Amino acid sequence: VSSARGVNAYGNISVVQIGNVSGYIDTPDPPTIISYLPGLLYKFSCSYPLEYLVNNTQLASSSAAISVRENNGTFISTLNLLLYNDSTYSQQLLIPSTGLPLKTKIYAAVRATNLDGRWNVLMDYCYTTPSGNPSDDIRYDLFFSCDKDPQTTIIENGKSQMGRFSFEVFRFVKHKNQKMSTVFLHCVTKLCRADDCPFLVP
Repeated sequence: VSSARGVNAYGNISVVQIGNVSGYIDTPDPPTIISYLPGLLYKFSCSYPLEYLVNNTQLASSSAAISVRENNGTFISTLNLLLYNDSTYSQQLLIPSTGLPLKTKIYAAVRATNLDGRWNVLMDYCYTTPSGNPSDDIRYDLFFSCDKDPQTTIIENGKSQMGRFSFEVFRFVKHKNQKMSTVFLHCVTKLCRADDCPFLVP
């Protein structure tokens, strides 16, 4: 595992760990002094930045209603971006028929499953957009590293295979002439080696 400056669609954020896998394929020589067979030595190396963007968890809010659609991300088999009812994180958020009012507290979690125990989840940047496009020009940051929205509380980050935070339901002003304001939640998330996470969290 090596470290490098993080570069993605949002510019340099912080240090990203990179997992490197390398090896070689070699053909054994015969047990003789000479050989007429060609030798083969094939070396290979692969590197994987341990940073991912999970997005498209959707909230549709008005003064009285909110709805949720499950996420889709590029790391589907391992990372999930989930919404919960309360701070126990035991029951996923269900929307009553009457909807949820603005300023309702939402508990969000980025959770890894089927992941080796040597890795923890580190949320670096979570933000919202009025569309499913994570590069939308209109965005509202819930937190960016150590800078956070006053209504956002970071509960757990970099300490386990789940990062947790809470925020309050809001609407985008650009939707003022619509009955429903759609909000998409995105999180730039890193996997950090458990021993290294305490150094990356600050």
